[in-house]
Amino acid sequence: MISDFNSVNHCVVRKAIQGGRNLSSPESTCCAFRHPKNSTEPSLSEARARYEELKRKAPRQASEFALAMAPVFASRQFFYRRLLSKDTDLDIRRQAAASALEMAKSGAKVDYKILVRSAKILAELSGEGTGQRLLDYPDRIGPEGSKIALLAAFHQAKLERRWDDAYRMLAQYVKDHPKDAKRRRELGLLAYRSGSWGERASAILELNDFPHDKKAKEAFAAVSSFFKTCSVSFASPADAGRRTNLQSPASVFRHVLTSCPPAQAGNREGIVMIAPSLAGGGAERVAATICGDLSARGKPVEMAIYDVDGKSGRDPLFYLPMTGLDREDIRVLDLTAPLREPFCWLPPNLSHKSQAIHDFLMWRRPHTLYLTLDMANLAGGFAGLLAGVPNIILHCHNQRPSDVYAGLGMEGWAAAYQTLLERDEIRMIAVSQTVAEDYADWADIRSDRIEIVRNGLDLQQLIRPDKLFLKTFRSELGIPRTSLIVGTAFRFEEVKRPDIWLRMAGRVVKKRPDVHFVLFGEGALLEREQLRCRDFGIEKQVHFAGHVNDLYHRLPLLDVFVLSSRSEGLPNVLLEAQAGGAIPVTFDVGGCREAMSDGVTGLLVREQSDEALAHAVLKALNDAEWRHAAKKAGRKFVRSHFSVNRMLSAFNRFMSAAESGVNRPIQSLGGHRTE
Repeated sequence: MISDFNSVNHCVVRKAIQGGRNLSSPESTCCAFRHPKNSTEPSLSEARARYEELKRKAPRQASEFALAMAPVFASRQFFYRRLLSKDTDLDIRRQAAASALEMAKSGAKVDYKILVRSAKILAELSGEGTGQRLLDYPDRIGPEGSKIALLAAFHQAKLERRWDDAYRMLAQYVKDHPKDAKRRRELGLLAYRSGSWGERASAILELNDFPHDKKAKEAFAAVSSFFKTCSVSFASPADAGRRTNLQSPASVFRHVLTSCPPAQAGNREGIVMIAPSLAGGGAERVAATICGDLSARGKPVEMAIYDVDGKSGRDPLFYLPMTGLDREDIRVLDLTAPLREPFCWLPPNLSHKSQAIHDFLMWRRPHTLYLTLDMANLAGGFAGLLAGVPNIILHCHNQRPSDVYAGLGMEGWAAAYQTLLERDEIRMIAVSQTVAEDYADWADIRSDRIEIVRNGLDLQQLIRPDKLFLKTFRSELGIPRTSLIVGTAFRFEEVKRPDIWLRMAGRVVKKRPDVHFVLFGEGALLEREQLRCRDFGIEKQVHFAGHVNDLYHRLPLLDVFVLSSRSEGLPNVLLEAQAGGAIPVTFDVGGCREAMSDGVTGLLVREQSDEALAHAVLKALNDAEWRHAAKKAGRKFVRSHFSVNRMLSAFNRFMSAAESGVNRPIQSLGGHRTE
């Protein structure tokens, strides 16, 4: 790492550009920079040419060269932009980010966007807020320091989808800088996306000043038409009270669905199942399993998905073999068609999905519509009622959406669910008692509208692999034969709290340096957590195994399986871990307590801290006799309560009752209930 960025001078840069030394290390790079000869001021074009040459021959040396050049040409952005890009190693990004902020502190002129990006990178690694990091020294980043800090805080909130915080910060900026047309437009679009149309009508009204901007024009038109339908004006003081209460999707669901006639069952047949995708997740596997069972029993079933862009890095058809359908039988919904009323009145994260589902249902005319996960539930429930589907099933796999999609403009979702469940065509399934109770409390839903069908595993697949397989896998990871292994499997996302998991690992290593850790999975935070391992000094004990297609064959390698999630419905992976003989240790969140027997098959941790989690893990590791008994109890527990046949029988009983129009009180239809 180049530690003294400000020591670089022009004669040094000239020597580096001329390639006077072999830039094979940071030390030799710095040495080249400090050569006393040839003080002619270098040009950016020369530095760029040298950088491009090094990039072709030795990428790592190119990064080191760029780190040294960036402070010299700080105001020109070229080197900082490349160093801070997502394609650059995270450790290099961290060094460049620290360099940019140090340059700004010393009084150098650094582009605002470079500062925002730098502050965000360091904030992600430290847990601080970007805006707070820049607000610490606004007077040292020029006369517009407070402006930059405010915009930085806005951008971080926007990137993290904390829409209310982002709106508040940008509104303050626009108030202070009313002539900034770009930000006024952005504020109006943010108000539109937030769904708080009545409360933020004045900001949305500003979009009318941008008639040639497609996004602004469409957003303003959508809100205007909904206001007109509700007989409310944008600015009339007489309408202020009614206007303030208008919100999407809550008001849209209420206004549209209360006038939607009851569905008629005549001239309809078949079942349509809609999921975001068939990627490798618990909810997707359950949907694929149900589809496969219906298909095997001769039921006319079709499946449609819409999330196929690959941004998540997961195969959208991962569970296709379990559906019993061919690849060409899976319909991919078109989300690009121009929006019509009333779908244009929904927030952007629902509008295109809902219209595409509606159009598909109008074409297929099914008797039953199955939906899974919250986005599909809301978009599809709205569309299904408008399409006249008489039997609509919403399958909920997580706790209340505001716990899972923190800050995603959740206002109005609870009321939308409430409106859906007031209709006789709608039925809801929850995967655990906890999930059912949480949704009922959050959305004020009648308890007799929610049934519980717990997840199940195909126990024929969960066969312990032979010793040779485990020995080979252990050897591939470089784990000693006698070492105990703690592991997990999750998407590297904030809701899974991988930072707490690795802090737990760091605490365990201090007490048990012989223990190794294996993490299966991928995700947006993976690279950050790999860097965190190096910072904690545990990179030799921690192994990132990536995404695997046969997780159930590899879980038996683990002695202890740990979840650190903020929210869970009924985690399938806890069931798989116990079936494979691993001891579950997890925070007491959501349906985790229903997926295990505390003290018998695993340990529940009630204090939400890495210290408490590490204490429980050490307790399991240090008691071999209890661990042996817990493994046997765990396998028996899963076989007794969570077989796939039990789940499918419960679902089929529910579907039969739903199709006959019977609503029963909330009860457990599958699995094990923990008091």
